[in-house]
Amino acid sequence: MGACNMTLIIFDIDGTLTESFALDAVAFLDALRDVFGFDDIPDDWASYQHVTDSGILAEVFALRRDRAPSPEEIARIQAHFVALLSARVAAAGGIRPVNGVAAVLTRLFASPDYAVAYASGGWGAAARLKLRSAGLPIEGVPCACSDDAVSREDLCRLAQARAEVHYAQSFARTIYVGDGVWDVRASRNLGYEFIGVGRGAGADKLHAEGAVHVLPDFQDSAGFFMLVSTIQPPNKALQRTASGRCAPASGR
Repeated sequence: MGACNMTLIIFDIDGTLTESFALDAVAFLDALRDVFGFDDIPDDWASYQHVTDSGILAEVFALRRDRAPSPEEIARIQAHFVALLSARVAAAGGIRPVNGVAAVLTRLFASPDYAVAYASGGWGAAARLKLRSAGLPIEGVPCACSDDAVSREDLCRLAQARAEVHYAQSFARTIYVGDGVWDVRASRNLGYEFIGVGRGAGADKLHAEGAVHVLPDFQDSAGFFMLVSTIQPPNKALQRTASGRCAPASGR
């Protein structure tokens, strides 16, 4: 691997890159009802152990059927969910990117100082649909989705591992950008620095969970880049090994 002189920025997708959270949530609940007959599913996503499509599905199945979903059942709901979401996206005239994010991503991809990856709690087909509809980059961007792992922490670890292979680079720092309290928790557990995206009550929840840096969107690109150039992982300082490669401090 190359020298560790880049900062990796891992982006969540729903509510962080794309204005798709509401469409996604409704389609997911409708798919649970249509495919399995599950009504009255709690939509307080923060109450679930793992706020990912696979994690929520597993928890609902454990409560309603006292078992895990089979691979065939997972495939069925994935297909129906993506069909519902696609129809809703078309009816809405497409998905909007979060304000200013397209320009921020363009600058990040053009910079030798930063690497970009995605970590989505949604299934891969849905994540690609949202990014494509919003006109945001997909090809050549390392990504981990709910097809790959159940927990948010494992998704971030996998996104980072794929980024290290893609960029042939170990990273000096890793920053996670997300809009949910579960994103704050995952960042804290992993020792990542965190930048929140939210307004009003959403921003208040992020701050209450411990987020220090919360932006309403990416319109203030200068402010975003000032943050990513200065913040450091909390109490998880990266250390150099004897070989000179960057390695996380013990417990990362």
